[in-house]
Amino acid sequence: VSEEFRGLDTEQLQQKGNEVMTGEAEYASALDLVKGFEGFRSDPYHATEHEKEKGILTIGYGDTQSGKKSVTEEEATEDLVERLNKNNEVIDESVIVDLSRGQREALLSLIDNVGEGAFKKSKGLKKLNEGDYNGAMTEFFDADIGFTKQNGKQLAGLVRRRQAEQDLWTTG
Repeated sequence: VSEEFRGLDTEQLQQKGNEVMTGEAEYASALDLVKGFEGFRSDPYHATEHEKEKGILTIGYGDTQSGKKSVTEEEATEDLVERLNKNNEVIDESVIVDLSRGQREALLSLIDNVGEGAFKKSKGLKKLNEGDYNGAMTEFFDADIGFTKQNGKQLAGLVRRRQAEQDLWTTG
């Protein structure tokens, strides 16, 4: 039995299990995708030279907002699930067309990486809300015009991530 669950009564165990299942099972593909591309780090670090220049620290699975000084893998997963839930709310508030599960999960990962503001201002969201799913996919994920650059420079890791998100968009 994990230390996290040791000493909990039946009701507490059930509640904890429901919390974990709600986040992890609901967005399993997005969760796995983000974890895979971000990797886990227990201590803060600068993910890119640009982020070093800007003083942006990353911890856990791509968390740049919490300001935490240390995190366990379990805590990082819980933090990521919370971010994906928040991103899901952003999608619900911003997208006015129907989405497949794969499209939603691709957007969850995208928003986690580029941020709510960039997503809401994007040409991709405009095209999506006009019902132009292919145009939206291109705007979001294309290697040349999608979200593949940081500070004007295309990053190979972002190209790979956008391709994985596009694969999820089209097949998920």
